[in-house]
Amino acid sequence: MAVDSGGIEEGLLCVWRPEVFDLIDCCSNRNCIILSGKMHQLIECVVVNVYAPNDRSMRRNLWKILGNLKLKFSKPWCIWGDFNEVRTVAERKCCIRKNGGMNEFNDFINSLELVDVPIIGMRVLSDHCPILLMENKRDCGPKPFRFLNAWVLHPTFLIKVKLVCDSTQVDEWAGYRLKVKLKSLKKALKVPNIEVFGNVEHKLKEAEDATHALDLAAEVRPLNVIELSRKREVKWEI
Repeated sequence: MAVDSGGIEEGLLCVWRPEVFDLIDCCSNRNCIILSGKMHQLIECVVVNVYAPNDRSMRRNLWKILGNLKLKFSKPWCIWGDFNEVRTVAERKCCIRKNGGMNEFNDFINSLELVDVPIIGMRVLSDHCPILLMENKRDCGPKPFRFLNAWVLHPTFLIKVKLVCDSTQVDEWAGYRLKVKLKSLKKALKVPNIEVFGNVEHKLKEAEDATHALDLAAEVRPLNVIELSRKREVKWEI
């Protein structure tokens, strides 16, 4: 479903897979597309794609329109897009105080009982970037590679590093060659981490748990001693 651009303004486009989202009802204007249906034949929801005007009075009118449409499309809403407005001063550079547009935007969010979903991995140079919405799961991307200083202590570590670097030959520019060599080294170091060091991270976790258990035992023991001494004092008095 698409809304053509008007003049210099951007248009709107919504694309979905029929086997994932089953469309039941919809409506649109030049600033939003509303799609109501079922996700995976189970979750009834309303998805809203928004491109708010730059003019504050026109944005205020859009908030009212969406508020009225919320009564017609009563299922849970998921709304995204370019709102051309921020909620707080910290979200906009060179902004020193809150203005009326921010207050109207926050009132709109509160009136529709929306929740501002936290964003992970947002670009720092531009706020125009793809968004992947995840449900009940935090996906921070590929697991980062962590170098353990204990590896250096092993007598064959430097030999292993040199062997991997020498055997990885790439005919490209220097930065790309370094990237490929480091990637090969990362893969090679995972094996000794498990076979030689026996999964250091797992052993550290076990040591932390054991230390914590000892701390708890140390905190409980003085209380038991005090309780026993009190019982003895009572017995002696009798």
